[in-house]
Amino acid sequence: MPIRFWRRRRAEPPLTVLVDALTAAPASHRVALMILTLGPKLGERLDLDKCLRLTAVGGLTPEAAGKLGDPVPDLLREREAAVNREARFVETLERLATRVDLNTVPAWRWNNEDRHRLFDPDFLARRCADDPVLAELNDLLWRRGVERLRQAGENPATLALEAMGLAEQAGLQSMRCR
Repeated sequence: MPIRFWRRRRAEPPLTVLVDALTAAPASHRVALMILTLGPKLGERLDLDKCLRLTAVGGLTPEAAGKLGDPVPDLLREREAAVNREARFVETLERLATRVDLNTVPAWRWNNEDRHRLFDPDFLARRCADDPVLAELNDLLWRRGVERLRQAGENPATLALEAMGLAEQAGLQSMRCR
């Protein structure tokens, strides 16, 4: 009987290591780093080169894209329309990167929209729910955001009810720092 050698799979670093690395990276590089590190781990195969190209044109106006010429205007239109998986993936990663940014500052510096988006399932939770890696990352960032709120003396449950439009029905007063 032949001897079989089993290769040990290299253990994947936990997502907390990724989040810590993203926090240290310049904000302009975060989405590209997420594409490179998360893209290969996703259940759905994406064209990661296309994702990087779509990321590169982010923030351009149509006028600026037109001055740069082909293929930039087409990429910008594709990105804005979000008609393919890659464009939707890039938008999801940008939202996750925004959450990373918010979690680096105290919650008293967040605006109301930032607070409510933490509890808005349409902002990130539903986008990430279909992939275990994205869902785990979203959950980690959400828990860190809730902890930021608690550190600022805010009541996350009250904010969640406000975000869902149920605070008045429950008769709750916000405990937000002013």
